[in-house]
Amino acid sequence: MSNKIASFNQRVNYAERGMQIAEDSRTFDACFEMYDGAFVVAALMRRAKNNPQLDHMIRNMFRRFENFEDSHWAKIAAKYADIPTDRLHIAAKQERARATQENAAFLAKQEGHAVPKQLDLI
Repeated sequence: MSNKIASFNQRVNYAERGMQIAEDSRTFDACFEMYDGAFVVAALMRRAKNNPQLDHMIRNMFRRFENFEDSHWAKIAAKYADIPTDRLHIAAKQERARATQENAAFLAKQEGHAVPKQLDLI
């Protein structure tokens, strides 16, 4: 899976499968690295409510916390709880666009180039 072309839902699906088998790969990491990783986390946390194996894997990742609700994944899920599940991909797209533009402006400033116009993302 190329992290440049995979859709939000494809990355969430891949991350879910990867978590269930404890995958440790560059491809798995890429699921969370397109400026919208928090939304991938939010989607996974929602899926975990109906998937005991996924829930167990997520909770196991944060077993050092006395209360799971103190983990950053639980906090991310709470932060985006008001976004309907069927609209998470739209919020993720907006965040990718915002962060990509911000990054492009930063790089342009560092290199002394003009800031590019708004980018159209998948």
